Amino acid sequence: MPLNMEASEREKLCARLTGSVGDRPVDTFYDEFRLEAPTVFAEFYFKEMMQIYHFPGMEEWPKLLGSPSSLKKQGRSPAKMYLSLVVFKPPGSLACKGAPTLIKSRVELAHTKARDMMSSCFNSKEDHHSIKVAMDKYPTIAIFMCQVLDQTQEVKRKRKTKNDQVRKSILDVKDTSSVHCLAAVNYFSVGNKTVVLWLATTLEKPPVHSIHVTWRKQGLGTYLLCMLVKQHTEGDNNADSVICLQSSQNRNDSARSFYLSVGFQVHDEYVRDNGLSQTHIVFQGDVQKNPALWVSPKREAMSFLQLHCGRLVLPDRKVNLFSESDGENHPTWSGYYYAKFPWRFQSMKTIEGFLDSRPLLKSLSLDHLPMTSRPLCMKRSLSKVSGYITGLRRTTMDSTSWLSTDEVQFLLAFLLRNQDNNSGVVHVLGPMITHQVSLVYEVMPAILEKGLV
Repeated sequence: MPLNMEASEREKLCARLTGSVGDRPVDTFYDEFRLEAPTVFAEFYFKEMMQIYHFPGMEEWPKLLGSPSSLKKQGRSPAKMYLSLVVFKPPGSLACKGAPTLIKSRVELAHTKARDMMSSCFNSKEDHHSIKVAMDKYPTIAIFMCQVLDQTQEVKRKRKTKNDQVRKSILDVKDTSSVHCLAAVNYFSVGNKTVVLWLATTLEKPPVHSIHVTWRKQGLGTYLLCMLVKQHTEGDNNADSVICLQSSQNRNDSARSFYLSVGFQVHDEYVRDNGLSQTHIVFQGDVQKNPALWVSPKREAMSFLQLHCGRLVLPDRKVNLFSESDGENHPTWSGYYYAKFPWRFQSMKTIEGFLDSRPLLKSLSLDHLPMTSRPLCMKRSLSKVSGYITGLRRTTMDSTSWLSTDEVQFLLAFLLRNQDNNSGVVHVLGPMITHQVSLVYEVMPAILEKGLV
């Protein structure tokens, strides 16, 4: 992202909201968003989530492979997805105990769903215990999804009248198994100082009609960090905003890499207490009473990470430069990129069909692409599965042409195009072997016709 665009996105994130969010005046919004007393539960529907901050690409989160109307025409139940951002205090807190019964039931369900999701992302029992201690003490922000399979059971999420103070919630469904926690962050906060204790995105697969094949790598976790930054924008100036956390010192740790990629700065000099002395004094007192809240140096040396002034590194707002036809109506189209291999492009269908008349390539090729327009997850690899080939170069090739580097890359990328059901290994045969196999293939019809075999 160019520096001026990145700065513009950061300015939007760090700016104080004005006007209203949904039907809430902005002052009321901040009171609920920050869980100021007596608020113990606040929910923001998807449109309101985009009002709080329109994270680049978040409009794709609830999208389906087909619209509900088109799915209905195909004889399938519409699979509309609702998304909500929920901010809640622990169900065992004093404030929650005095809340109305409906609010308490929502908090308990949100807490259980978020804690179970969080625990499923970590393997050790020690982590599970720490998650429980943290979530039983501090507030959580979570993104919930409910897939509506039956229009008659849709959750009516609008207030009946303007005087109705109770809005319908995504957590009010009769079948609680239809509600899923997609991502959650548990945190301690005083003023503009926040400590992130746990952050995770679900390992569950999206619904079958979702355009996504995984909820990870979609920006859900980064969006929750944006929400922590947004909590600091209640005042006119968030120059003293600080978000901090612990992370593994292992440079290959995926969580560490994630935090560094979004703008956190590493501090390894606080070896005495893993950075605890740099947190708010109230949090330090909580750790003395509940040591499970902080990883001490005796257990493991950890890095202390900080984010100042909300300086998150945000993704670029992507513009789709490809049309649905993918050049079908342009016979002089000069070339194409082949990194993602989406089925919705006619060129990919043409390339897949190319194998039908070439059994050698078909035998070397791994699984073909699934018949779906879902974006495929590109796994990290030492080889470069991307490149560009011009139409002119392809049309001038004959049986004696040698492949250039980009064409070899294309061939390898094509053979490994579906990385979901393979180990990512392909055998490359030398030119003499392939030439001999080609000769056998060419003369085989004559051999069979004369009955020589």
